[in-house]
Amino acid sequence: ANNDIVTLGAAITNGLIDLGAGTDTLNLAAFAHTVTVSNVETITGTGNSNNVTLATQWTAGSINLGGNYDRLRLGDFANSISTQNIEQVI
Repeated sequence: ANNDIVTLGAAITNGLIDLGAGTDTLNLAAFAHTVTVSNVETITGTGNSNNVTLATQWTAGSINLGGNYDRLRLGDFANSISTQNIEQVI
C-alpha cells in the first residue's frame, strides 16, 4: 500500500490508470486527456480539456481539472467528492 504521485508527461487517450491502495495523486500534464481512473484520491488537471471517468467509488479526496472544458463521469456508486473547475459532471 504505497502513496503514489503520478504526473503524466504526455497526452493520454482512452487510458486506464489504477494506482491501487494508499493515498494516491494523479497530475494531468498540459494536454487534453481521456482517462478512466481507479483508486486515486486526488486528481489535478491543467488548462486543457479533460475527460475523466471514475471506475471505482470515490469516498474522499478532491478533483480539480483546471481551465477549459472538462467532463467528469462518476461511476455507479455512492460517491462523496469535492470538485473544482469541472464544467460537466455526469
